[in-house]
Amino acid sequence: MRTIEPIIVLAIRDALACFSESPSIPYLPHPMEVCRLVLACGGSQLSACAAVLHDVVALGKLHPSAVEQRYGSTVLERVQVLSRQRADDEEGLLLLCADRLSHLLQWGPMAPQENLVRERNALQVSLRRLDPTARQILSQRLDSVQAEPVVHRVKPKRTRLRNAGSARRSIQQHVS
Repeated sequence: MRTIEPIIVLAIRDALACFSESPSIPYLPHPMEVCRLVLACGGSQLSACAAVLHDVVALGKLHPSAVEQRYGSTVLERVQVLSRQRADDEEGLLLLCADRLSHLLQWGPMAPQENLVRERNALQVSLRRLDPTARQILSQRLDSVQAEPVVHRVKPKRTRLRNAGSARRSIQQHVS
């Protein structure tokens, strides 16, 4: 297991400082879960740093120029990958998959089943583009998200008589 680099510790301190006015709100579980998943899958320390900072930047608590000045352009690019929800390389895709998986783990039990199934399926498709080690680690965590198959109720179709004229004649014959 790799050690946490000072850059990630600094990012955690900055993230906590941005939320110092409300210390009772549990801010860090989601970003730290994304960071942990990125590191477990072999992602870079810079991507893990971006994982810690992405929500702080998204909420406007830390300006992107401050991220670039303090952590460098690579971390800023990774944070922007998470805000755009689109990646051009495998490291960015790993970040996106880890972020989506963390959201599913956190909010999945409260989400409507149809949305949960759709999100799980979309994430499984994205995981196919990762290297086998990362895919295996994230797939195992994804399997812990319970999603029941969605069963759509089908209304019975109203059927018409194929030959209404012959039906009327046969009814008239039986009546008379």
